[in-house]
Amino acid sequence: MLRDQVIGKDDPDSSESMRRVDLSGKSCSASTDPPGRLFTVNGVVRPQIAIAADERQFWRIVNASPDLYADLQVDGEQLEVVALDGMPLAFHDPAHPLNYLSHILVPPAGRVEAIITGPRHEARASLRTLCFDTGRDGDPNPAWCSRT
Repeated sequence: MLRDQVIGKDDPDSSESMRRVDLSGKSCSASTDPPGRLFTVNGVVRPQIAIAADERQFWRIVNASPDLYADLQVDGEQLEVVALDGMPLAFHDPAHPLNYLSHILVPPAGRVEAIITGPRHEARASLRTLCFDTGRDGDPNPAWCSRT
């Protein structure tokens, strides 16, 4: 579950959290406001997700943020998307029960179900969100990385 955590301007814990997720200070949107929040995964900043080399895991990802978009990517891996917002892709098109994607945009309150394959032996991968521009009046959605 993705949730957002407020970044306090004078809070040393917030500065450490920004460093740990490699939050880019570079703006990628029309907004000039600095990011005020970052994503956590199951309430944890930069969690380590156990997955063996070439192991396949089913992930149900929920964006529980009220207004942050997550353009999710796993380094070097394809996401085998099998459902969006609880609806299996095969429901509308039985001939195409899954979709291979390098990244997927999960809007606020959105859900995606995907099969993730662990990186090759002794390799590491990170879950990251790419920058997403919500426009001048939108909230900043910078790129960040949950390092492993």
